[in-house]
This record gives sequence, C-alpha cells and structure tokens, in this order.
Amino acid sequence: MREIARIPAADASWVDISGQRLTWTTASQPGGRHDEVVVYDLTTKQQQIAARPGTRGGVTDWSRISDTTVAYTDQAADLNADNSTGHSPWRIMVLNLSTGKSQVVDQDRSVAEQAFVPTVELHLPWVAWLRPTGRPNHYDLMVLNLETNQRRTVAADGDIFDIGLTSSSVTYSLPASEQGGRNLFVAELVSGSSPKQLTTTGAVTEGGKHGGRVAVYAEAKAGTGAVYVVPLAGGPPQLLSDAVSEAPNPVGSEAFAAWWNGSGDVQVGSFTSGRPVTTVGPKGYSHVPSRITADGDLVVWGEVKDINQPDAAELVVSKVAVG
Repeated sequence: MREIARIPAADASWVDISGQRLTWTTASQPGGRHDEVVVYDLTTKQQQIAARPGTRGGVTDWSRISDTTVAYTDQAADLNADNSTGHSPWRIMVLNLSTGKSQVVDQDRSVAEQAFVPTVELHLPWVAWLRPTGRPNHYDLMVLNLETNQRRTVAADGDIFDIGLTSSSVTYSLPASEQGGRNLFVAELVSGSSPKQLTTTGAVTEGGKHGGRVAVYAEAKAGTGAVYVVPLAGGPPQLLSDAVSEAPNPVGSEAFAAWWNGSGDVQVGSFTSGRPVTTVGPKGYSHVPSRITADGDLVVWGEVKDINQPDAAELVVSKVAVG
C-alpha cells in the first residue's frame, strides 16, 4: 500500500474515481448547498469545476466519472420558498469533458416524482439511475447506452436500491420479504437477459460500486457487519471480513474490495491473491460523506484531522498491491 496523493477537498461528497481522474461535489460557499461538480486529474494535478446547477440556488449531487465522462444530478431550487413540500425539479446530466458537450438523460415528469432525487451510476458506455415512480420507496431501474442511445428498464416499480455498474452488467438489491432484509440481483446489459439472483440470505444491508467480475456487498452480522464478494456469473459468496461497521460502504475494483471497519478505519481485502485484510487509514478522522471509491489499483477515501472542522477535509489516494 502506497499513498500517492492528498487533495484538499472541503466538504467533498460522493467522491468517485476512474483511471487518473476523480470527481466529487462541493459547495462554492462554506456551509452552503453543494453546487459544484469538481474533477481532479492525478497526472496533471489540475482541478476544474466541471459543472454547476442549471438554475440559481440549485444543487449538484451524485457525481460519477468514467474515463472522460461525468454524470451527475442537477436539482433545481425548491418549488416553494418555505420548502413546505420538500419537492424539487431534477435532471440527470451527462457531460463529456473532452468536448464540453452535455446532455439531459432524464428529468422529473410530475410533482410526485420530485420528492426523490435519483441516484446515478456511470460506467461507459452505460449510465444507470433510479427513476421515482411517484409511489413512496418505489423506483424504476433505468439504463442508457450512451453510444447507441438504447434505453432500457431493468426492473420496474420496486423498492430498488444499491446500484452497481460495470461495462456489461448492473447489480441492485430488492427486499427479501421472508427474511426482512434484502438480496442482490444482477442483469446482463449486453445480452438483455432476465435478471438473476446473486444472494439468498436476505441479509444484505449495502451493495457497492464494483468494477470487475464480482459484486461487493455487506450483511448484518452479530450487531455489526460483514463484507462479502460474490461472482457475477453466480457461485458461493466469499467472506472478506466480519469485523466491519454497521454501514461499511463496501466498494470494489477488479481485484480488491475496500470498506470502513468497526473502528472507522479503511480496510482493503484482495479476492484474487488470498492476501489478508490490510488497514490503510485514515490517519485522522474518517470523513464519511466522502465515502470510499476504487478503480484499478487505486482506492480513495476522505479524512479530516479535526472532527469539528469538516471543511478541512482531504481526499487520500493510495495504490493497492494486489499481485
């Protein structure tokens, strides 16, 4: 494990990495709403504000990056000055950093749909998001191929959560009514085949971003949590750790997974070489809104030295030895 960069990123949320580029959302004014999508290049050490809201007083959220493309949600200012409804118009945007061209992937169609701002994931050529149906806790899982403009509903009108996306498949979770928890499913996007179930315990609490042949997820266990990986092609899950936090935010790359442990540290476990779990940080306090992200042999997390000063956050980028 080798630290390669520390990036000042005050109030950063939902950090994501692809290759040598990172993205996150932040506020242009201390204590304000998140209204900037930031992109940072690890090679050039250049940082840019890639996008802002389309309306004054709006919010940018859920930024994701894949190669030179960024996806994010653009939430307009509240419909009512007193925010009595809590509803806001939203759009899902995709921006090509090379050309500067952006497109609207989806947007709300009714006031009922404005009660929930969709989550979005990006892994070229696909973008995936949860479209509100207007019913509480019910969504359609949508995918769009940015190369062919092919749009598909993977799962409809369900209590869908935990989207994970690769270049050829999407994972998500659904409630397991008998057990009271959730199970993980996968749908192949290229073949268009019907989704198949990956877990059967009904205890999934979090699914994670992943970039390879396996899905990473967490389960409740003895009052804490456990992190597993399961092959997307099907097969038995592999336990990586049963000493994690209740909300470990598990993420995966092609050869390893990363998560928060029960002490608030970031841990990494390889699922290809049999290497033991390694604690890699943080050296200060974990900065939970920044979450954890991974791609290739890099893992990123947020730290603050003083828990009472979250604006002094840094994003830590480390290289993981997985050979």
